[in-house]
Amino acid sequence: MPPEGLQPIKLFYAYAHEDESLHNELAKHLVLLQRQGFIESWYDRQILPGMEWKSEIEKQLTSARIIVLLISADFFFSDYCYSDEMGRALQQHELGEAWVLPVILRPVDWKKAPFAHLQCLPRDARPITTWSNQDEAFLSVAQGIRSLVDWLRTQPPPVKEQSKEEPSAEAPNTKERWLKEGNLLDDAGNYEGALVAFDFALRLDPHLSYAYLHKSLAFYSLKRFQEALDTCNQALRLDPSNAFAYITKGNLLNNMRRPEEALAACNEALRLDSYSAYTYSTIASALGLLGRFQETLGACDQALRLDPNHTAAHRVAGSALIRLQRHQEASRAIERALQLDPSDAQSYFNRGQVFLKFKRYQEALTAYDQALRLDPNSDSILAIYFSRGIAYWGIGSLGAALYSIDEGLRRDPSSPQAPMVYEARNDLLKELR
Repeated sequence: MPPEGLQPIKLFYAYAHEDESLHNELAKHLVLLQRQGFIESWYDRQILPGMEWKSEIEKQLTSARIIVLLISADFFFSDYCYSDEMGRALQQHELGEAWVLPVILRPVDWKKAPFAHLQCLPRDARPITTWSNQDEAFLSVAQGIRSLVDWLRTQPPPVKEQSKEEPSAEAPNTKERWLKEGNLLDDAGNYEGALVAFDFALRLDPHLSYAYLHKSLAFYSLKRFQEALDTCNQALRLDPSNAFAYITKGNLLNNMRRPEEALAACNEALRLDSYSAYTYSTIASALGLLGRFQETLGACDQALRLDPNHTAAHRVAGSALIRLQRHQEASRAIERALQLDPSDAQSYFNRGQVFLKFKRYQEALTAYDQALRLDPNSDSILAIYFSRGIAYWGIGSLGAALYSIDEGLRRDPSSPQAPMVYEARNDLLKELR
């Protein structure tokens, strides 16, 4: 049964019939996603006798949100696979109507193909037939598709473009137009503009829960957490079965240092969808705020079982391991988070904390500086500047240490950490005298 309030995401397979056995094996590895109601898949063997096969394929292809291209020499050899299915799939991908996912089945020269700019599966785009254990290859593909499905379920349905031969059904002032424009502005980092666009959508349809949810996310990006929470609650009043809205609420409450309430929101998300890595990583963050670090690791493990490439789970695990004084393990979690997302400022801060523990002060300073470059308005701004000051203190640069500590206190004077930082500052001043 599908999770309450969630519609399955339609997945279309494009493949050459010579690869049917490999297609069938992949379908077996995705059957859990299908049984859980997260996807419904379609391929051409489902065409019934007497149907117009070309028009049926076209109908199924244009209605899919994920289009899986099963790549081999036979796929390239087939005019229909290459020109018709792949050509249409890439057009839908460019329009934002579908997500194209190439899966490399057998060794073939594909790196100059029209889809070569897209992330391919399995891991490292290694052809499935070259793996010594093909189940591991199919597992890598299944995990990648689960991650994509998890993300797509947080997004509003795509707005389909009209063909150029038809008059546009999207008038200049429709909710679809403003919702789409808001998402484009949000993707471009223009969060204030996105808020304006979502407000236009809501004037046209005050019951548009997606607009409230994405408005909440824009407020979140602007660190206007109370407004984000109020807007998220409005989205939930309109659609109380939206699991992602509860996850968003949990993240907001964590940022507002209300972890008990965050856990309650996450429990609602789990009631609706117990297979979301996002939910478990949000629970892990709340447990970390409560100082329950061993339980934090358990929640991170659960997230990583669902999605081994979930950056937030690796990051939060790294933080918890530091607090548990398990620095070698912390280092591995942090490096994995940075491998997955090199722009993760919090993981650079965590890296600095590990280096600081081992008195590798110059490397710690490099890590802290990178964290500040990536997120100069971090919620951990005092902790970063204070730790940076301790690293300068460690190499004997007392003036630089004092400057860094003072900058942190100037930037966040009301932090709960401020009294402890002032004590350390007084000790530093004694040395300077």
